[in-house]
Amino acid sequence: MRIGSVTGEDTSSHGVSLQHLITLRNAGFKVIPLDENDRPCEPWTPIYDDPNYWTVEKLNEEVSKFRNVATCVGMTRKDDQGSDLYLKCLDIDSDNVYKILFNLENGKSLEQYSFVAMAIQGTFVTKTRKPNGFHVYWLSHEQNKAISTVDCKPGFEFEIKTDKRGHCTLPPSIHIEDNNFHYKNFGQDTIIISDKMYSEIMILLSDCLKTQSADNQKYHSYPGNKYRSPIVLSNEEIQLICDSISPYYKKGYRNPIIYGLCGLFHKYDVPHESAINVIQTLAKVDEDRKSRLVTLDETYKKDSKAVTGIKYFLDALEHAIGVAG
Repeated sequence: MRIGSVTGEDTSSHGVSLQHLITLRNAGFKVIPLDENDRPCEPWTPIYDDPNYWTVEKLNEEVSKFRNVATCVGMTRKDDQGSDLYLKCLDIDSDNVYKILFNLENGKSLEQYSFVAMAIQGTFVTKTRKPNGFHVYWLSHEQNKAISTVDCKPGFEFEIKTDKRGHCTLPPSIHIEDNNFHYKNFGQDTIIISDKMYSEIMILLSDCLKTQSADNQKYHSYPGNKYRSPIVLSNEEIQLICDSISPYYKKGYRNPIIYGLCGLFHKYDVPHESAINVIQTLAKVDEDRKSRLVTLDETYKKDSKAVTGIKYFLDALEHAIGVAG
């Protein structure tokens, strides 16, 4: 589920265009005017505190202030049902976190199955000037605890911005230290609404934190964690998973892919019903479709600690991709 559309990353001779500011605002960004030196033109506390601070009329009156543009996070525009939404941003600050989120291991990359690559396919993702720097944006219906670099182990820094601790520069702004660098959106032109992305990130990056506090301990990534909420997949997420895997779902490689996928789902608390929907969609033209569902049922009868995990699944995909490629 997404709101708004962030297109037309254009600038005028006076800075960021009014139309671009309106599309950013409509998508859920809480825009902050920046000057030529990438500094806020004025205190942005009122923008943070008031989700409705920017109207089209007010943007039109103050568009000249936007030589560049940033966003703060926190409560923003409501969804279609009138429920509050909170803007969040994951800021990748280190090479090690980049490797984890891009699923890099032993010099090999399966980017289409990495967190960042999946995010690029589903939401607004800004490339920063750092070689491995990205900002991943999403919206959810609840506020979460912010994570800062001081919470992280040395060399494993990342941030999850959820409150008033900072702002993030948006396209098409120019970097303060490099006039040739323009921030760009490498993802979609919309911001995804996901109430589980925060927990997904915490599962992946829990070991990067200095201490396992009561707040983040529940997200620790070992299988069968009784504190972790089930990962219910939306229809859109199911289709995205199947679209990513189907090019490599070839005869001779289907059994290990299904076996690995079923184990991965069970190990990471994907409800049986969601898993069934994925297998049925993926195997819709598979003559052994019924046996795939039997494999799923048998897997879910086992202890989740005893089934295959992400390594087996990725190995199966790597073999299939090597043949398909």
